[in-house]
Amino acid sequence: MRAFPTVLLLALLGSACGQDVVVLRPSQTEVRFQNPPTKVDILLVVDDSCSMQEEQEAVGEGFDAFVEFFELADVDYHIAVTTTDMREPGVDVPQDPDDPGGEQGRLVGSPPYITPDTPNASESFRDAVEVGAWQYAGVERGLDAALAALGGPLVDSVNAGFLRDDALLSILFVSDEEDASGQPVTHYVNRIRELKGQRERDAVNAGALVGYNVETGEAEDCNGGLVGGGAIGGDRYVRFVELMGGEVASICDDDFTEIIARMGLLSSRLQEEFELSRRPKPDTIQIQLSLDDDDTTGEDIPMEGLDDGFYAWEYVADEEAETWVVRFTDLARLPPIGSRLNFTYELF
Repeated sequence: MRAFPTVLLLALLGSACGQDVVVLRPSQTEVRFQNPPTKVDILLVVDDSCSMQEEQEAVGEGFDAFVEFFELADVDYHIAVTTTDMREPGVDVPQDPDDPGGEQGRLVGSPPYITPDTPNASESFRDAVEVGAWQYAGVERGLDAALAALGGPLVDSVNAGFLRDDALLSILFVSDEEDASGQPVTHYVNRIRELKGQRERDAVNAGALVGYNVETGEAEDCNGGLVGGGAIGGDRYVRFVELMGGEVASICDDDFTEIIARMGLLSSRLQEEFELSRRPKPDTIQIQLSLDDDDTTGEDIPMEGLDDGFYAWEYVADEEAETWVVRFTDLARLPPIGSRLNFTYELF
């Protein structure tokens, strides 16, 4: 005799008896934690060509927004800057044999990297990011520069102390032109992942502030390209970020405040989004937040949040990509460090 699933059998019996039928859907409960890492190293690779003065200044003014989430997450950070300039002194510019060349991955600024204990950190960050705009720095090799700064002999010499074995790593590119490094993008992805171990995929992420269309999600010229005072599409940078995991923003935006804050959030690993493993029935999603790991229930969090909108959230689905995400909508009111979140929902 064929066995019917219990829910289907109840439905058939109820229909036969002329009764209203309630079809029970299977439910799912998942647990997530807001536990960012304790140590993160962040390398900014900044374009120092002659079209970048204003963009450098805008990024340089954003230190407080950039470190906001590090402070919120109590992260021990190292922040360093190098340039996209890989010129060899006296070689790449034959018309000027006295040209000192580019940084070639050397960290700039004093001190060479910023920590939570750096005096006048905001000023040091601004001075490091405003690397200047040089007429000979027009061949931007940002991926080469990142690899040289992190994976070459500089690590044990002038860049010593920045990169820590037990810290996660973020690489952020700021450029209004395309990367001109000599190897395929996958070469740099693999080499940089090897710094933390190929299996530790979450140990490294990346971000880019480049020529990009936020609506299409594609690298693209913006504001007329360089001739119009804008930017050339940064396709290689975008591809690198896609493979590493991270975020891309447009360098043609008028205000960098939100962009810089989001880059800081990306680097801190503090989570605003929590992906669900199954497709939920949206109106059945329930969230319980607990500040104590031993509390397995916690406080119910409605979509509008608690008092003053704390922990307000939304559900975002991409059915084509089969991703189902709960996103907390106010970056200043994210689930606190050490909190436990229970997501319960009926399956679609």
